[in-house]
Amino acid sequence: MSIYFIGDVHGCYNELCRLLDIINYDDNNDQLLLTGDLIFRGAKSLEVLKLIYKLKNTNIVLGNHELNLLALYNGISLKYNDLVITNNILHSSEIEELISWLKFRPISIVNKTKKFIVVHAGILPFWSIKKIIKYTKEIEFILRSSYHKYFLYFLFKNSLNNKLLELFTLHKLEYIRFNTNVFTRIRYYYNYYQLDNKYLGFPINKPTHLIPWFNKVQILNKYSIIFGHWSTLSNNLALSKIYNIDTGCCWGRKLTALCWDNKKYYYVNKG
Repeated sequence: MSIYFIGDVHGCYNELCRLLDIINYDDNNDQLLLTGDLIFRGAKSLEVLKLIYKLKNTNIVLGNHELNLLALYNGISLKYNDLVITNNILHSSEIEELISWLKFRPISIVNKTKKFIVVHAGILPFWSIKKIIKYTKEIEFILRSSYHKYFLYFLFKNSLNNKLLELFTLHKLEYIRFNTNVFTRIRYYYNYYQLDNKYLGFPINKPTHLIPWFNKVQILNKYSIIFGHWSTLSNNLALSKIYNIDTGCCWGRKLTALCWDNKKYYYVNKG
């Protein structure tokens, strides 16, 4: 059995199918883990979602675009440009089934045997494995609960329904929201771990006050981290145990798979 990772697909269904053929993925014997953001930007987001849903030995971590879809499904208005793609997903006859499946996808995957962590965007450098698992469980609990809609309003609109306070204090809810944004949106942080979502460029050209999240990550002495979200990095990081596999297929570049057994990369170009 081989373990494969695939970076952010973003609706690039044809490229995903070609890549699965190239790696000769066997859903009965291999395992496939994706870094989230299966959807939006690309025209065939619904097809990607349905394909991954039907594969039995496959899992994804939730990305910011999966959270966007959960918000839209729950009636939360977002500034979303591609209404055609959005409507295609939301009007699907399988939408309830797909949403129920998405709600139960993990925020992070920690494999203590193979010593790897899969997240969509990143972590904070001082987080231990214990903290990653704890924060993951807190977010997953609230997304899978009957209170998930209220949490999504809190996450996207900063609107607090008092029902949420039946679960956690306001301080705790703010902490869970912050951790959710770390797992799904972080690139840089600054000033005692405030997140910056504006600068997307390569670290060598960054403003001096910004720090890439993967600088001085403490758990790298034992674990590797596989992530996506940051397509401008591609997989050109010369850092041990840090694997960025979002290579910007939806921006006209390529879709990437990584085989964990031999650390070999596989690519298909867009188009």
